[in-house]
Amino acid sequence: DITNRKLAEQQLELQGKLFDQTSDRVVVTDMDATIRFVNQAQCRAVKRQRDELIGKKPDVLGEDTQRGATQQQILNATLAHGEWRGEVINIAADGAEAVVDLRTFVVRDASGKALALAGIGTDITAKKMAETELSQSQEKLRELYHQLQNALALEENQPYKKFAGTC
Repeated sequence: DITNRKLAEQQLELQGKLFDQTSDRVVVTDMDATIRFVNQAQCRAVKRQRDELIGKKPDVLGEDTQRGATQQQILNATLAHGEWRGEVINIAADGAEAVVDLRTFVVRDASGKALALAGIGTDITAKKMAETELSQSQEKLRELYHQLQNALALEENQPYKKFAGTC
């Protein structure tokens, strides 16, 4: 039936636009972890064209093992548990780094057979920077508070001095 086929095509087109227009980063790989799809948000974030990413392994997106999970750790956990969530560092073509809250999962068909792996990431760089600044400010305030307490304690322990000519 042509009507059903047309509706199915419209549905696929809508789904494609949804993935491409969301602000979250979307990456889909095959079961061997070769990138098969990336949305525009991911391309913009890493400053690469789609064709520079398709066919590559996810480590092309960068990683910093000191501050986030490695692509291999993510793959292993996703395959073992069906999903994974954590922070990763993406590194753009120009060297700019972004902290990403990444959620991955296995995409399955109706019978449960694994078809692909998908990752959806949200850039939390600004949030992490704000948390760091807040933590630093809190530490400075604690230091000032302790200094003030110490100064007041010293003042209380000093006898009042009367200066000549005062009452």
